[in-house]
Amino acid sequence: PPDNFSLAVPPREYQQTAASLALIKSGLLVADDVGLGKTVTGICLMAKSDHLPVLVVTLTHLPSQWAAELNRFAPGLQVHILKSGKPYNLLKKRDRLPDVIISNYHKLHGWADVLSGLVRYVVFDEIQELRHPDSNKYAAARFIAEKARLRVGLSATPIYNYGVEFYNVIEMLQPGTLGTREEFIREWCHGDDKKIADPRAFGEYLRREGLMIRRTRSDVGRELPSLTKIPQF
Repeated sequence: PPDNFSLAVPPREYQQTAASLALIKSGLLVADDVGLGKTVTGICLMAKSDHLPVLVVTLTHLPSQWAAELNRFAPGLQVHILKSGKPYNLLKKRDRLPDVIISNYHKLHGWADVLSGLVRYVVFDEIQELRHPDSNKYAAARFIAEKARLRVGLSATPIYNYGVEFYNVIEMLQPGTLGTREEFIREWCHGDDKKIADPRAFGEYLRREGLMIRRTRSDVGRELPSLTKIPQF
């Protein structure tokens, strides 16, 4: 692709805003509401040649969906979906590395040594998959992310149960910004289940420090379409 290019379908202003913040901070959790196009926010940053090659990590059933979105918004990028958890030659049958490599979380462990230091930008789609640090996929993701210059996490539901899961997610994207795990628990959590003591204050802190951006449909003026009722007899 050209050194820098515009997306074939222009991003919405709020998507571009999130991409710009990610660029400034080198890492960002994009926690926009479902249906606001977090995928496009991730693709915005692929329009700069110095961010390539890119690694997109997503759920097992979503690589082809990502490939379709990339073909729509950035058709000039070469996209490759990893076919195996065992590394193989990415240059086979092509004259250069793919611009975008798409993997699911389970294949990541086998590719960690190859992709670490190779990819410059990592997108963790549904990053709540990395909420537990004691897993092979977390270790592989961390190994790759540490050497990338830009890291973006996408999820409308970054945690499931415990506040400390937020620490693991943010640590992947902006290491050290929440202190040590013990400092985070002491400052923000309470009880044996490590829930966030004051969610509103913590959310405001994440936004203020540029660690997370979250917009709802009403924030960006994109309401759900009106309900269509079709009676079935």
